[in-house]
Amino acid sequence: MSHARLAGLAGALLLGAGLWAAAFPTPTRAAVAAPAGPPQLYTSAQATAGKAVYDASCTSCHGAQLQGVSAPPLVGSGFSGSPLTLGQFHQTVTTEMPFDNPGSLTPEQYADVIAYLLAANCYPAGASPYPVGGDKAHADLKVTTQGNGQLCIPK
Repeated sequence: MSHARLAGLAGALLLGAGLWAAAFPTPTRAAVAAPAGPPQLYTSAQATAGKAVYDASCTSCHGAQLQGVSAPPLVGSGFSGSPLTLGQFHQTVTTEMPFDNPGSLTPEQYADVIAYLLAANCYPAGASPYPVGGDKAHADLKVTTQGNGQLCIPK
């Protein structure tokens, strides 16, 4: 093969490689998005208020550490094993709890308790409170413990 023909072949290969690279670029580190963390569904102040409501209305069945006494645990693997979405969880809490007096809390107290339970399961606090009527934007979110087995019970 002659030098001219080799040069022409090399040029064609380089041109082809350049066109391929332009058509199918390799993503750079900056272009690859980091996985999103759990959503921020409540405020810290709301979770603090929710702990007070929980202590007064929920500990007899679910325990002071949310570990479950005569009712299921609300943290850790027992909580993560629940097949509930946030919408279903909201519905259950607001219509069936406290077990001995369902519907007895105010809508704000129910929202605060749900915020506390999310905080206890390592969901991060944010700038917006958990909505009194439920979080429609995250209603299909499966409720699980976010702390890789660690508990995040607020004091």
